[in-house]
Amino acid sequence: MQYWGVQRPVKSACDVAGYGTSAIGISSPCGITPLAMLEESLLTDVPFMEAEYLAANHWLSIGCLSTLHNLVELRVGDKQDILPTAPPPNLPLFRTLRVLAAKNIHPSFLASQTFHKLERCRMSLHGEGPDLSQRQVTHMPACTKLDVDDLTLLATFKLPQICELGASFDHPEFNMIWELYITVVYHPPGSITHRATASTQGQTLCFSYSHM
Repeated sequence: MQYWGVQRPVKSACDVAGYGTSAIGISSPCGITPLAMLEESLLTDVPFMEAEYLAANHWLSIGCLSTLHNLVELRVGDKQDILPTAPPPNLPLFRTLRVLAAKNIHPSFLASQTFHKLERCRMSLHGEGPDLSQRQVTHMPACTKLDVDDLTLLATFKLPQICELGASFDHPEFNMIWELYITVVYHPPGSITHRATASTQGQTLCFSYSHM
């Protein structure tokens, strides 16, 4: 049995992730009401259908994620494999999620999926990056802001509305990946072009795109 404690309302969804245990957030007239697990354990079930925000520190089952039909923001802790590998494409979060912040994500969670409403995304990868020869594209048709630490993972994303992009170039073959995969994606033919400005700090480059 899982026990949840109701916390004081907060203004930001980021605050839902500040309790040290997995927590959910539900919108209320006073802001976002967090409910935090009183004892950290595997999150096998969320008994609140109204949950819009989820901060997870332990493994999430497909069964658990299948019950969250109103989830708009998901924040995943730094433990490996919190999100399931190879999830079915009919998971509700692929249709509802607007913000995703995930550490140590496995590329198989993203492969060939479409995040229909995702607008902002920050993620880091664990293990080997995706095999680019398989061309398993992840579609994010509404995403305008992305921060990703693996260049091979970025090469698998389809981002037609991207405006802000942060990417790590700490990869032995970054020149080849950039030229063969990423430049083609972000400079499509047609009437829309992208103008990019870049600033460097270490091995991370940040780009801002403007549609002309």
